Amino acid sequence: MRLILLFLAICLIFTGCSSESADQVEEQNEAETDSIVEVDENDTEDQNPVVGTWEVVEVLEGEDIGNTGVIYTFNDDGTMSSKSGVINVEGTYSIAGDTIKISQGEVNMDILYSFEDGNMIYKIIKGTQTFLLKKK
Repeated sequence: MRLILLFLAICLIFTGCSSESADQVEEQNEAETDSIVEVDENDTEDQNPVVGTWEVVEVLEGEDIGNTGVIYTFNDDGTMSSKSGVINVEGTYSIAGDTIKISQGEVNMDILYSFEDGNMIYKIIKGTQTFLLKKK
C-alpha cells in the first residue's frame, strides 16, 4: 500500500511541475499569432524564388541523359511539373530551407538549390547530377 501511495505522490509532483497555466498558454498563442506574416499574392516570387518556369540549359555535374531542355514549372500553390519532349509529369513540391522536396507519383526527390546570376543551380541530393536552370 505504501508503494502505491508513494507512486501516486510522485506522479502528482511531476504532473504539477510540468503543467502550464492557462494564462501562459494564452500568452504563447497570442505571441505566435502576432508573428504570422501575411503574404501579398502579387509578391509570390519574392516569397518563393523558385516559382516560375525553368529550363535545364546545362548539366554541371554527372552525365547528361536527356536532361538538357527539360522544363520545370513550380507554381505558387505547391504544384509542379516537369516536361521533356511530349512527356509531362505532374507533382507537388515544398521548400525547407535550401531544399526543394519533390513528389511526382512514386518518385520522391530532394533538391539542393541556390541562385547564381539569376539562374538556379539544381543539385539532386542522393544523386550524381547538378543542373543549371534558366528562368523562361
